[in-house]
Amino acid sequence: MAETRRASSARRAPAPPRTGTELLVLTVLVLGLALNALALLRHAALSRADVLLGATVLLAGVTLLVVVGVYRRR
Repeated sequence: MAETRRASSARRAPAPPRTGTELLVLTVLVLGLALNALALLRHAALSRADVLLGATVLLAGVTLLVVVGVYRRR
């Protein structure tokens, strides 16, 4: 069964190059995640609710990046 999986994954065509729109969306997402992480790390005057919201948004953004990467490989 493992051989079947290896053989089927070896036959997959490479993913097409990213479009300009896709690159723009990924760039904005990564920049937003970086700014969010920076704000969370510096949290000078953030309340507990602000930190929790920022952490939730960060987790959702990272999850979105992973889903886009997995979907692209299919």
